Amino acid sequence: MEVAALLIWAACLITYLASQPQKLLKKSIVKTVAWPIFAILVTLGCYMFSRHYLPTASIMLTLSLVMLMWGVLVLALGHLKIKLMPVSLFGAFSMVSLMQMGGL
Repeated sequence: MEVAALLIWAACLITYLASQPQKLLKKSIVKTVAWPIFAILVTLGCYMFSRHYLPTASIMLTLSLVMLMWGVLVLALGHLKIKLMPVSLFGAFSMVSLMQMGGL
């Protein structure tokens, strides 16, 4: 289940890096590449969650994680001036920690 959360975190980070106002990379990732990767990673994460939960619950969990991660990215990076690697590691660490503590 930790892998599913990491896949969803990576998907949200990739779509954030494809947006114009992002400041982590000098040039944004191409949107025509980022959004299909997002769809594939989120689908894989949802499938992994459905191995442990009912399909409806896994879809709701996936949707909740995507909304949480996008909100955290936008709010944190709008107020803090940090680089790509600390953001990536913090997000991955916090999602794995949440999963290990039984939060999800």
